[in-house]
Amino acid sequence: MSTHLHSAARDAVSAMGTLPGNGNMRVLIVGNLSTCHHLNRPPPNNADVDFLVDMVNFDAHARVLYPGGPAEYILQMLVMHSALFVLNPVAGPTSVTHVATGTLVQLHAAQELPYLPTAASRPSTTGARIYPSIEDCILLRFLAAPIRASPLGSRQDYYDVWALTNKRLQNPAATPLTPRQQAIARAALPPFMRYSFNSSAYWRTRIGF
Repeated sequence: MSTHLHSAARDAVSAMGTLPGNGNMRVLIVGNLSTCHHLNRPPPNNADVDFLVDMVNFDAHARVLYPGGPAEYILQMLVMHSALFVLNPVAGPTSVTHVATGTLVQLHAAQELPYLPTAASRPSTTGARIYPSIEDCILLRFLAAPIRASPLGSRQDYYDVWALTNKRLQNPAATPLTPRQQAIARAALPPFMRYSFNSSAYWRTRIGF
């Protein structure tokens, strides 16, 4: 990555301000995964990148675009005080310049780097390794984050919810969450995700909340 792009990426993070978070999340933004399938493995020098974000190829049933939750805000939630890595950014509305100026209007990630233990890869029609959607990754991240004080459940309760949710993401026919576990999961989510659970048939089908 050039020094210029690296600096621009850090400027983008600074421009978006700081948010409370676990402080160890890193996002790799890629211009166009249809021409970057070699990035399905961790890129050199970016072994600590958590999410591979595709800002061009949008998936119709799983966009990170919700009323009341603009994409630049969701990007902030992803960054969580961490470095934002930008590789091969494309020109136009999804460039790093627009991220830095807060005018990003669409954000979607179709693939996750494979070394996360929750990543259950599956072959795509092109032979590339496809990983869970960014919604799945965000969900698991928040449920696996340090548990905030809550009257709804203990740390073990939250871990159980995380484990069951992870299983259901890989296999929707897996053991369903109980009503109490569903309440615990919802309580762990930030507001924009709570809204999406109420409005997204995709998540309701995949997870059963």
